[in-house]
Amino acid sequence: MKLVSKVLAFALVLALTAVAGAKEVGAAKGGKARKAADASGPVAGQFVKYDAAAKTVTVKVGRAAKAREITVAVNDQTAVTIAGAAGKLADVQADQRVIVTAANGTATKVEVAPSKAARAGKAGKAGKAGKAAK
Repeated sequence: MKLVSKVLAFALVLALTAVAGAKEVGAAKGGKARKAADASGPVAGQFVKYDAAAKTVTVKVGRAAKAREITVAVNDQTAVTIAGAAGKLADVQADQRVIVTAANGTATKVEVAPSKAARAGKAGKAGKAGKAAK
């Protein structure tokens, strides 16, 4: 009987340790908002806002109930491209698709994808060019 109670106690300790570790990982991955200092690597999502005073950009990642906002610091060296051309953060509009590449919490590059209309226009032109070649 003592052996069974010791085994059960050991199993309980292991289970509680695993649950505590999973909560820490979940909090790190799925927090509602990630601070600028936590952001490293590319972050793709919808542009929310550019705060010139705080020198930050906010991007919404995920969908519906799982969506969260990530705030990344920017500086004068942050490169901005809008549909392949050089641009300014002030020109980026809310809900545009962006990829923010960050290193050590500061954005090094902000890429704004072409709008759906612009992509559709390119696809239409490519289709017409292919037909004209025949």
